[in-house]
Amino acid sequence: MPDTREEEVRYDAEAAERGFRDTTALRAAVRDPSAPRGLDLQQAALFGLRIARQLAEPAVKARFDRLPDDLLSPSARNTIGPAAWALWYAVARRASATAGESSARLSEATLQRASAIKARMMKVAEYVLDGDARAATELASIRAGAGHADLAEDLTRLAALYREHAARLAEGGVHYRRTDARSARDAAAAILAELNDDEPSEARIAREDAFRAFRVLEQTYEPVRLFGRALFAHDGEERFPTIYSIRPARGSRTSEEGEGEEEGEQDEDK
Repeated sequence: MPDTREEEVRYDAEAAERGFRDTTALRAAVRDPSAPRGLDLQQAALFGLRIARQLAEPAVKARFDRLPDDLLSPSARNTIGPAAWALWYAVARRASATAGESSARLSEATLQRASAIKARMMKVAEYVLDGDARAATELASIRAGAGHADLAEDLTRLAALYREHAARLAEGGVHYRRTDARSARDAAAAILAELNDDEPSEARIAREDAFRAFRVLEQTYEPVRLFGRALFAHDGEERFPTIYSIRPARGSRTSEEGEGEEEGEQDEDK
């Protein structure tokens, strides 16, 4: 599987801006610009860049070159690199546009309730799922979230984690609440509703650009992935995994943790 460690690829502002510009038409054509839940978009960009690097290797390129253009053209393969740079550029723009989010954009009641639910669910999940490597990686990424949009996403991811490990988490002791998964989804919806009502146009556009850029990379890579698996019968799955196989690394979100993380142990569901 391509390594998605950040230190192996350095951000190239010129290449990123060029990729974003060159994929403008592709982003505009995206029909579903919804957010990919639970996926770190910067890690997805790094994933795409490493796939592009692999496709440029002579031995790999030679195999793909044998394919007829009507099945998979070189231009389609060559779009992965620009699409990955475009995603990284869009993620950086999104971070800049949302960096000034103010607490005033959320009602105090919504923020306190959401923060309390997240803190309680994190406490239970980190205790009960200790030793589960996959869950630990997911929880580390959730804990690294910052800002109101991240809080909404984190609550959605925690609700999914609670569904996946329902039986184990039910043994979570005094902090466990059976209704927390539903409460987390409700709180996430409330946050997004308030943000959408008050979100500056620049931040909203940057957020949608990032989601559209991801969909372009996803859709461009998928046929390459399928042909890659067929062309490399012995290790195709390892060479060309699904983009959703990415597990966020600790600290992959570079902002500081959001406020209220460890507060609000009282029942917020009443």
